Amino acid sequence: MALRLNRDDYREYRELLDAKLTELALYAKELCPDAVVEVSKVQYEDEDGAVYIFPPLSLPEEEEAYSFLADSRSLIAG
Repeated sequence: MALRLNRDDYREYRELLDAKLTELALYAKELCPDAVVEVSKVQYEDEDGAVYIFPPLSLPEEEEAYSFLADSRSLIAG
């Protein structure tokens, strides 16, 4: 399914952006349930929102790196 982005219709655009940010945050929690996940809708020049993921301190460094790679690859593929 192709993602249709229409920045001219602000309401439609924000609804789609909110849905995708929520989807990404839920996916991060699925990958690491103990992580703290924060969603920001603050807009900058080249950014409309962000998802910040803070893995627990107890997570081994190897797993933290693997989770990040798995997440990055799914975003590129998806």
